[in-house]
Amino acid sequence: MPTAPSAGFKRTSPQQQADNLYRQAIAQIQQSDTGPARQNLQQALAAYSAHHEARQALAALLAETGETGAATALIEEGLALAPGHSEFAMMLARLQVTTGNRSQAIATLEQGLAQAGDDGQYHAFLAALLQGQGRHDEAIGHFIAALRADPAQPRWLIGTGISLQAQGLLADAAAAFERALDTGELMPGQVQFARRSLQQIGQRSERPR
Repeated sequence: MPTAPSAGFKRTSPQQQADNLYRQAIAQIQQSDTGPARQNLQQALAAYSAHHEARQALAALLAETGETGAATALIEEGLALAPGHSEFAMMLARLQVTTGNRSQAIATLEQGLAQAGDDGQYHAFLAALLQGQGRHDEAIGHFIAALRADPAQPRWLIGTGISLQAQGLLADAAAAFERALDTGELMPGQVQFARRSLQQIGQRSERPR
């Protein structure tokens, strides 16, 4: 007859198992021991498929080793389990950009907008992709949403200025470039670009410089 477990015995849940394996994997990644880390992350997901952090970490490892297809499948599975999960959407969109599917990346991000809320990074990423396809009016809206989260983010200000200038909104574009310069955080190449853009705007609007 089997012995009954003691009153103090506590069974580990699948989520707790996954948490433990995930923590081990992160420690291994920090020590550049990626092989065992990958195994632990796979075991974590086998124990508890809804462990989002483990899924993201494993997808990142796969992407780093060039296994883009496997990483994409892993994140797509995550989105099926957690529709609209903003971090999954961003990771999938980046993988899609890597494989040249920019239109698909835009669609992925647009599908996750409701869950993204006021996430500045999310809106800025979508804005940059829209800008790259010449969809400047939409890009401006998402850059503005991003800037609400971080009004002095120089890269987002530059992006806003580019799309405003493309739409012929020259005064607003100039203000965005000037704000970007005022942050003092632009790289030298960005400084040159912003100053050159301001010069072009001045010439086009026939304003004295």
